[in-house]
Amino acid sequence: MATIFKFGNEKWAVKDSYALAYSDEDNNFKPLPMDFTRNSFATRVNKQGLIEYVNMREPRIDFLNNSKGHFLSENARTNFVPYSEDFTEWGVTSSGTTLTSNSATSPDGNQTADLLEADGTNAFARVFEGISLTSGNNCFYSVFVKKSGSHDFASIRVAGTDVGGSGQTGSTYTFTFSTETLSYEGGGTATSTFVENYGSDWYRIGIEVTNSTITEILIYPKFNTSVAAEVLIWGAQLEEGGYVTSYIPSTSGQSVSRATDDTDCLTGRFIEMNDAASVYFDVLGHPEGSGIANSSKSISALFYSADSNKSYVSLNVNGTNWKVRVQDFTSSNFKDTAISQTENIKCVVVMNRSGFSVYANGSTIVSNQSYNGTSPAGFIDQLKQIDIYSGNNDRGVYKIRDMRVFDTDLIPSEALALTS
Repeated sequence: MATIFKFGNEKWAVKDSYALAYSDEDNNFKPLPMDFTRNSFATRVNKQGLIEYVNMREPRIDFLNNSKGHFLSENARTNFVPYSEDFTEWGVTSSGTTLTSNSATSPDGNQTADLLEADGTNAFARVFEGISLTSGNNCFYSVFVKKSGSHDFASIRVAGTDVGGSGQTGSTYTFTFSTETLSYEGGGTATSTFVENYGSDWYRIGIEVTNSTITEILIYPKFNTSVAAEVLIWGAQLEEGGYVTSYIPSTSGQSVSRATDDTDCLTGRFIEMNDAASVYFDVLGHPEGSGIANSSKSISALFYSADSNKSYVSLNVNGTNWKVRVQDFTSSNFKDTAISQTENIKCVVVMNRSGFSVYANGSTIVSNQSYNGTSPAGFIDQLKQIDIYSGNNDRGVYKIRDMRVFDTDLIPSEALALTS
């Protein structure tokens, strides 16, 4: 079998406004007809494990908790925190609290992390920032924290109206470094919580709340505890939406937005087929770590368009499950195949002129399924464009480790081995 298109598989190269695909036949990179735009800077985690700032129009290859790397695509978001890194611009409790700026190396490798200390005389020693955000949407508040000394905790709180429940004026959670857990303290209950290990003992922790109005965000060494304590803090973010996205620095006293990663492959035919083809997806699950909760937190569809009428093969989310769709020439003729899978997925769709088969994570999902409607010649005669779809506002986040197109219908043993 020949791999006629490969994007990823630990081999990455990007240029301004486009990425490169790898050719196994030539053992080198070749231009991928990818029209990529993002009208703002963004961040990624580089191979060294540091948060890195990426210029506009540059595709992001992210290595967060993944040494092989993945293509990262996200929707537009705004960080409503006016000073996300300089907590000297926040309010500090007047008694029992000390804030030391630029006290340690931050997750981006610079000396910009601040040290928050409590001397034990004030049970609510904290830093706090006033926010004016009225929204009918869910919001996600996150911050980077690192253990300092022997103190094992850090607490975060969102204050406002109807935060996390009817009539609640706030929602508070405490992170325990030794167990890497984020636990409920009081007030409204978060819709979801989030913990991600960034290495070098830094963690990004966050809570999702349903709210009418958010008026304040707060950080404590330990909520409602009169003990000497300290914690390193950096990179606060408050964003509208039901999932956390990559860090958006805001250092000028104003909210800052990251534009949508808009990716399309629309420039000409680059794949010729005969009687069969196979496509392969290797995609990471949602960054919450608990899989895909619903379609509003989905890994969005990845389209392999086949012809001008938009026949395609796609991998997306249906409720809590992954879904493979094989679409014929007309929108009324399609076949959905549900895959009970809520975390990472490796999936192969094998097609010939009689039908298609689907394999996922080492199992056969469907074998030799007939197509609906019109003959799917377009799938096989020319897979002329690949569209990493980003046009839907609720598409969520997706992280692509590997995508491939083969010019043959893989036999079951090959497909099962590839997805295991």
